[in-house]
Amino acid sequence: MQAQVACEDCEEGRAMISFLSPMDAILEAAYNSKPPSQIYQVLPIEQFDPRELIEYNSEQLIIFYHYGYAASVIPPQNQLIFK
Repeated sequence: MQAQVACEDCEEGRAMISFLSPMDAILEAAYNSKPPSQIYQVLPIEQFDPRELIEYNSEQLIIFYHYGYAASVIPPQNQLIFK
């Protein structure tokens, strides 16, 4: 079975989504695997053959690196925050 890769559209074509952190990749796969979408799995880059994507993008391999997600704290409702 051939692996498919998650991509994002960009001006130059389709960009392969890559992560430096395996944990970020797992979070993205879990978020995008919510029904009714398809199930995503995290694969090492060595297990993906990019030739079809390169051919689709006029002989270019375009990669979007996701370095991480920002964390934020949202206070509970009706709670005062003192600064």
